[in-house]
Amino acid sequence: DWVLVGIPNNFPNINNAPNTRLNCADVVWTLRLEMIFYLAFPIFAFFSSGWGACFWLLFFGAMWRFHPGDFSRFLVVGFGFGFVVAQLERPLRASPRLCNARYWLSTSRFAAGIAVAAIALVFVAKLKLYSIEQSALLAVFFLIVALRNDIYGLLSMHGLELLGKSSYPIYLLHGVTLHLVALLVIKWRGPFQTLNPLQFWLYVGFCGALTIILSACVHQFVEQPFLKRA
Repeated sequence: DWVLVGIPNNFPNINNAPNTRLNCADVVWTLRLEMIFYLAFPIFAFFSSGWGACFWLLFFGAMWRFHPGDFSRFLVVGFGFGFVVAQLERPLRASPRLCNARYWLSTSRFAAGIAVAAIALVFVAKLKLYSIEQSALLAVFFLIVALRNDIYGLLSMHGLELLGKSSYPIYLLHGVTLHLVALLVIKWRGPFQTLNPLQFWLYVGFCGALTIILSACVHQFVEQPFLKRA
């Protein structure tokens, strides 16, 4: 069932267990998106330089304009701004003429402030979810971070580095961990609604710590070997 990953548009129950989309926090939809992305990667690479960049900007713009549905537009906008960041980051790193701009963006405390302000605006300005404005602000933040600005040293902390490296396993495993631990709590303690606030937050904290430990192991022993081969 995992192989199907929702292609063409149907997410089956995993191993015929009911409600598995809810049990795993419905994260399997991203696997379908990844498959489509990797299959299309040769086309992306072919049009990734020169006038190809204009082609992709026109393509993403047309998709956003004519593709129905807010969530589909979110995917288009997300990929589009990710593409823009990649197109800006590459010449900033490679061009000697842009070395001053690159140095300023990667080391300046003012640039770090711009990145923090962009993230703050995403939460404070109450922008429409998945809108162009929201994605543009996120793109500003990610461009500055992609140029290795550590945001006042925050992103250089080992704990955050571990969370960053394990972020995708955390995304995949958090729902399963919450579900399995909840089943044990219900079995040993009774109905979940009977937990008092302290017990509930102990459950949340335990699940969070367990998810991080499992995800770090997955990154180290599953992702890393494949990354080294690549």
